[in-house]
Amino acid sequence: MTNNIAAGNVENCHNLVVGNVRNYGPPDCSYRLWHSDVIVPGNPNTILVHGASIRLLGTLPILGHIRERPNNCFCQLGTLLHNELNGGHNVWEFEYADELFVGPFTHENVYFNFGDLTTYGKRLIQAIGTVRNCNPGVNVNIIAHSMGGLVARYAAQNIQNGPVNKVVTLDTGHFGFDMAAFFDLFVQNLPKEIRDNALCVDQTAPGSEFLNTLNRNFRHCTVKLLSLAAGEPLLGITVVTLASSHLGQVSNDGSISYNEECTPYDIVQNVNHLSFIEINDERHPAFELIKNFTIEHHI
Repeated sequence: MTNNIAAGNVENCHNLVVGNVRNYGPPDCSYRLWHSDVIVPGNPNTILVHGASIRLLGTLPILGHIRERPNNCFCQLGTLLHNELNGGHNVWEFEYADELFVGPFTHENVYFNFGDLTTYGKRLIQAIGTVRNCNPGVNVNIIAHSMGGLVARYAAQNIQNGPVNKVVTLDTGHFGFDMAAFFDLFVQNLPKEIRDNALCVDQTAPGSEFLNTLNRNFRHCTVKLLSLAAGEPLLGITVVTLASSHLGQVSNDGSISYNEECTPYDIVQNVNHLSFIEINDERHPAFELIKNFTIEHHI
């Protein structure tokens, strides 16, 4: 199927097309914004936002992403939500990976996005503007995995005119990630230009200035947020503690508590940090929760 962009004036769209999927991101490729099939005017807009990733070009993914083609990070979630029975969403995939270096051992291109979450959040704000141009007058929902949940929250909390209606975070450490120290060690073995720019490692650590500011500024009555936590560890490792994934609590600096009615929370059993996004059919334990929160008559 071909894209129908008659619903809006899309100045940023350039001619990168892979199959029936078009990139609506800017020509400088600072981010990608993928959409497949027809943009249906008036139907809900839902943006999928991935987590931290690194990938070697031409090899199997390591947590990750490649910029030359859509990544389908969420497996069949986009297809399921596009179905009229599940809300008929216009589903977009936002990709903020923008760092590239040559691997010291494989000598292949490595795409890396452990950069500044503020920068990624500002790019997502631009992408939200493009989505709104494509489908005017319709609010935007965001479904984000892991670190992507912090990027999504930054964008939703800082964008003007409040076009973001609902955000779903999948195993996001709103108060920090337990694995931040592990990633710090991992990054130390990468080239210096990457180490010096891996700002998200500190930003996702419990008690960071970024997280404290983000949580102080959370406008719970403007952006409705569903936080879903993984009920199982990943290979015996807890990536995000249940307390850190729950926004109905006092923030790290003790400055605010949230209205739990505006920040619903659920623990998804039999799902770990990575299997959270392996949504291949409606039987996935998280799908019904996502659908019920984002379906059109709930908005």
